[in-house]
Amino acid sequence: MLLVAVPLMNFHPLVWGIVADKLISGSLTSSSLAFWLAVMLFTYLVGVVVKAIHTYLLEKAGQAFVRDIRVDLLAKFEHQSLAYHHETHSGELVTRIISDVDAMEQSVLQGLTSLLGELVTFVVVAGMVLWISPLVGSVSILPLAVSFIFIRMYNRRVKSIYSGVRSRLGKIGSFVQDRLTGVQETQAYGQQGAEERAFAKKANAFYEASIKASKLRQIYFPIVSVFGFINNIIMLGVGAWLIMNQSTAFTIGGLLAYRGFWWRLQSPIRTIAQTSDILQRARASAARVFEIMQAPVAIIDTPNAQLLPKPVRGSVKLENLSFHYVSQKRS
Repeated sequence: MLLVAVPLMNFHPLVWGIVADKLISGSLTSSSLAFWLAVMLFTYLVGVVVKAIHTYLLEKAGQAFVRDIRVDLLAKFEHQSLAYHHETHSGELVTRIISDVDAMEQSVLQGLTSLLGELVTFVVVAGMVLWISPLVGSVSILPLAVSFIFIRMYNRRVKSIYSGVRSRLGKIGSFVQDRLTGVQETQAYGQQGAEERAFAKKANAFYEASIKASKLRQIYFPIVSVFGFINNIIMLGVGAWLIMNQSTAFTIGGLLAYRGFWWRLQSPIRTIAQTSDILQRARASAARVFEIMQAPVAIIDTPNAQLLPKPVRGSVKLENLSFHYVSQKRS
């Protein structure tokens, strides 16, 4: 559906160029102007409707995916053994089923939707730009290719950073969950100061990791933006030079259309960079979620298991029972 919506929604710069060329040549009439204005309005309205339907269907599928993940996670928790829950911080499990799944939801509903839309937009608009003028279009798109290289470099460097960010966030959630359940004991033994210092240390570790990711964004994203703006300079410079030299390869109408297409070429680059950042965060969260999903289930019914009659009557006898404490909980 995007292949239909995107060309229709980005058709109007071509109409501007056609009308401008007809106006300069003196061949524009009132009827032809009304026709092109109607075409511009009709194509845009149809494109908006088709894109709205596409977005709704994609978001519906994304919501269903996130719903199923949450249900499966809770089922996984409930079928784990008491030893598993004893060895694993409850706060860590809460963080994964809420915070990490929420990060995955943002990537599916926002990041993935935007990424698909902007990729199709870039391809369609690039095709239109090349159709108007292969020469100007080719040299204009070249800086954008460099932008994609920088986005790729950013993804490689930030992947491990976001993994650490999500891990530290999980430790904060685990700490808060465990300490809130035992706050009365903390107050009874006067350990508020020690707990506050321990929490401040975890919060600072999360802060440092987040700042490291932010610093990397502020290095790469401006570079991507600059190369996108260079695309604008090349369009104007090369296009104007061809017109000044009375080249038949480019017209004023084409230059006007390029002005309309410029932001549709730069916008996908900027959006892809931002969306890529969201997807990297979601990737780190997904790794934590699927780590839980892939954990072996300790309590499994045998093939011939039968339901207990209700009400249950009788007694439970324990023999050769032993227990031990683990040295450290899983994080």
